Amino acid sequence: MNLKSIRKQRKLRQEDLANYLNIKQATYSGYESGKYEPNIETLIKLADYFHTSIDNLVREDKENINTIQKIKNNNLINMINQLNEYNLMKVEGYVENMLEEQNKKGERYNK
Repeated sequence: MNLKSIRKQRKLRQEDLANYLNIKQATYSGYESGKYEPNIETLIKLADYFHTSIDNLVREDKENINTIQKIKNNNLINMINQLNEYNLMKVEGYVENMLEEQNKKGERYNK
């Protein structure tokens, strides 16, 4: 959900929105984390509160997803760069095997 980024842009606390919705702060936190899904009435209240569409509330925050993916990629590259030559060759072989398996499974699903 895009709810967290919208809330942060408006400099609001989870507690503020929980009070507005007359729910527990933990429940609201669950909406942002994806643990709980708000019902349609709650989505309408939130959309009205933020002066936005429900669609904008429920769409994934693409910028956040891209940032997380970049961090994961950088962490993986950093770990690989720390490997000695022998372990680097082992990782390369392992990845090649994984790609072969993945391609074989993909071929089976396409048939």
